[in-house]
Amino acid sequence: MVSAEFQRQGIGKILLKQYEEKSKQINPNIQIFTLHTYDDTKYNHIFYSKSGYKKYKKHDENKITCLTSWIENCKTFNDWPLVNNKVLFYKPIKQNSE
Repeated sequence: MVSAEFQRQGIGKILLKQYEEKSKQINPNIQIFTLHTYDDTKYNHIFYSKSGYKKYKKHDENKITCLTSWIENCKTFNDWPLVNNKVLFYKPIKQNSE
């Protein structure tokens, strides 16, 4: 989270890009990025959407195979469905020779 006094200066965008790049370095076979936020933080929703993330809607896992695997993994840790006003944003990763 970026402190309110530093928001809208591009810091969140830089941090999100670093998160994605580091994740790819740690696991070159990564298939999806996921983020949790609260349902009432609408500015976060706008930011994540502009960054290519989609807000999870019921049954999206039927369309996105790697999302199904992620949800099943969460279930093993009693972390699905999300609770406490949390929502999921996700971004599938294209697996090609970029």
